[in-house]
Amino acid sequence: MIEIEQARDLLLKAVATQGRAFVYNPGNNSLCTYTPQPLLPGHPEGAPIPPQCLTGCLVGVALDLAGETRHHGITGNVAALTGGFPDMLSDDAASYFWTAQKVQDGGSTWGRAFDEAERVYRDVIAPRIN
Repeated sequence: MIEIEQARDLLLKAVATQGRAFVYNPGNNSLCTYTPQPLLPGHPEGAPIPPQCLTGCLVGVALDLAGETRHHGITGNVAALTGGFPDMLSDDAASYFWTAQKVQDGGSTWGRAFDEAERVYRDVIAPRIN
């Protein structure tokens, strides 16, 4: 089970894979997918590759870095993951990842998603566990 401190480390490492300025869901117009999507047939040569084809979502990358693969092939959110795999994430780790996922899915950068997850950790989770 991924606990909160591991989740924090994994999210930081996941952000580093694409950089803080990376936007996974520009325009807030796509579903979060935990693994990269295939490039559609007929994609014009030299045209930009959609971010969802470059990488999985931020949480999917973090889970992959932990060696967790049960999320592969799933489209959804952290609540669906914890419902299907209750032994995957502690409640605090799920809350932390869910925060990052909501910000990412809203069209923000991975850096902002990480910062918001860290704010929730600092303001909500840490005071309760310390």
